[in-house]
Amino acid sequence: VNIIPREPTETGVEASYRYEWTDGFGSSGNNHSFNSVVGFVTEEQLVNGFLYGQREELEALDLSGDEFSEISQRNLTSFGVRVNRFFEENDGKLTFDYNRIDEDRRGGDNIELPPFQAQIAEDLQTVRDAFMVSWSQNVSLDFDYRITGSYALTDRDSYYGANFDPNAFGTSKNPLYNFDSQFNHHFELVGNHTFSW
Repeated sequence: VNIIPREPTETGVEASYRYEWTDGFGSSGNNHSFNSVVGFVTEEQLVNGFLYGQREELEALDLSGDEFSEISQRNLTSFGVRVNRFFEENDGKLTFDYNRIDEDRRGGDNIELPPFQAQIAEDLQTVRDAFMVSWSQNVSLDFDYRITGSYALTDRDSYYGANFDPNAFGTSKNPLYNFDSQFNHHFELVGNHTFSW
């Protein structure tokens, strides 16, 4: 999936709040979600970007009445910033992006107790930080390119266990480095064509 984020054309704020209530055979739950985006553009149009944030709180749901959750309890906080800087002298663009996700999940039975005191439990605390820097330039009508470097670190503490297992804890720390580039040659033979590598 190639997701191309839109760029703001004016400074402004968008915010939304969503509330959901779910009723199951065994329990009911309240879900709250808040999202906000601040877009900004400088007067000379050479810098634009977004500040964004999200907060979600979902209660665990036992829909069948067997005292085990079908939907996990979830608390999520996410925020980030994306900034574009344009250079008129060489038709270039520098982009910086940072995003942080902090999420806690808990499923199984006895949600209010530590996971090793449950018959079955899934318990995850995940923090993920991601950085990206990209340079793109239209060299001419026939040629443009983009070079990008990124780094992400996922740090997770977990428990997946059954029958009050005290040894089902785990932890992982996964760094990921990525570098990519794309070069496009535009030419006309019969119609418009682009050769990318």
